[in-house]
Amino acid sequence: MEARGEYVAFLDSDDIADPERLRLSVRALEEGRDVVYGAWRARLDGSRPVENLVDGQVVRSPHSNAKALRHTCVPEQSTVTLRRSLALEFGFLKSSMEYREDHEFWARLSHFGARFFAVPDVLTTLRLHSGNNELNFKQGDEVWRKRLETEFRRKGVIPKKIVYLMAGLGIGGGNIVIAQHARILAEAGHDVTIVSLGIDQSVPDWLQSYKVPVVFMSEPSSRDKLERIDILFATFWTTYFDLPTFQAKHQVYLVQSDERLFDANNVSKVEETVRGMNSFVTISGWLVDLLKSEYSKTEIYHVPNGVDGSIFFPAETSDARSFKGGIFSKRKDRPRILIEGNFGSPLKGIAEAFAALEPLDVDILFATNSTDVQSLGRAEVYNNLSATDMADLYRRCDIMLKMSKVESFCLPALEAMACGCAVVVAEPAGNIEFLEHERNSLVVSSPSDIEGARAAVSKLIADRKLRNSLIAGGLKTAQQHSLDKTRLALLEAIDELVEG
Repeated sequence: MEARGEYVAFLDSDDIADPERLRLSVRALEEGRDVVYGAWRARLDGSRPVENLVDGQVVRSPHSNAKALRHTCVPEQSTVTLRRSLALEFGFLKSSMEYREDHEFWARLSHFGARFFAVPDVLTTLRLHSGNNELNFKQGDEVWRKRLETEFRRKGVIPKKIVYLMAGLGIGGGNIVIAQHARILAEAGHDVTIVSLGIDQSVPDWLQSYKVPVVFMSEPSSRDKLERIDILFATFWTTYFDLPTFQAKHQVYLVQSDERLFDANNVSKVEETVRGMNSFVTISGWLVDLLKSEYSKTEIYHVPNGVDGSIFFPAETSDARSFKGGIFSKRKDRPRILIEGNFGSPLKGIAEAFAALEPLDVDILFATNSTDVQSLGRAEVYNNLSATDMADLYRRCDIMLKMSKVESFCLPALEAMACGCAVVVAEPAGNIEFLEHERNSLVVSSPSDIEGARAAVSKLIADRKLRNSLIAGGLKTAQQHSLDKTRLALLEAIDELVEG
């Protein structure tokens, strides 16, 4: 991706290029070929048995065409040199191909007309040993062969260098969405980096699971890793002021809420950041309307939040959930009510939710990212749960009560729906577009309406038919907000941003 020359030469980190390799390859390319490869010499250290091959043996690869390359990976990758323009036109190696990624690449290039040519000269020495990565995939080779059959006909992604600026790396709904977007783009083949502008010195466990590189601006060497950026995302109003310190072709604001609602003392600064940007990605339709009506913005890409169905799904039977107790319950005969949110933020309405449940004969389970909360009255407290553990907690609860004063999407409520947990939500400042009162949830008029929230929870406990109806409606709603839709919308937004 960082290459700027006319040609690109491949070489695995454990292989050795012959001194004449580049001269011989370039000569063949300048004679009109598109992809040049050649013979290779085997270097065996004895740790990996290879049939019909001895140390020092020279293997010559034959000429090939589109038909042959579809079935056989003829070129040895570490001997290949090709025109960079081919990758820019037909796409780079596909990250979805964990194995046979080079084979798919050659088949794709030949499918779209690239001319392959084999030179008889030895271009590279290949080290064959027990640590070769291909050995990890041999047993599943047929799976990757079948995937190649569909992939090679489709152009690959032209990778872009994309950077997300984050004010800090603490676990929270907004940061999870940023990490989710970053992972989607990385899995699609883009070069994605998260930059921490805060005081963080290490990558927290929750973020490590997203497998996206993180750099810290507190490290002197960080700046060297952030050159030639294609798209630079500000993700909160405070990160806007760091944009000028980077050079990027496109600057974009990822807007996840009306950030004026978070800090009454900085309303003017928040408005300054929005007015100073031209391109926006946002997670909610009401934020699209806000940017248009109040700020007269036009370049807005709606990338709705979605639920990962591989993690958030209902229990196999209703008996696994409905008032039967479980590892999260103190007693087996009481309903389990879930409260979720940052205990230290008054905007999350945690105190109001606890007040609503206080008189009720229920078990209270509290999931929070506040590590300093170890016990809270009669509630069972769970700190910094992974997505998998959070999904299990949703499945083992009967009702989720959410009393936030400010929400832009309320992804936890949607995740709870996906896991078959009934939902009671107070209508916050902002909007929760997927809520439908008495269809997929019970909606309380205000986060300050403690009596109304208590009545709604009591109603669901008493009315099994209504509870099951809301669960069914919630499952349907979650299916309509899949992570696949998020992925498609985000990739389309990135394409349009670059093309624009």
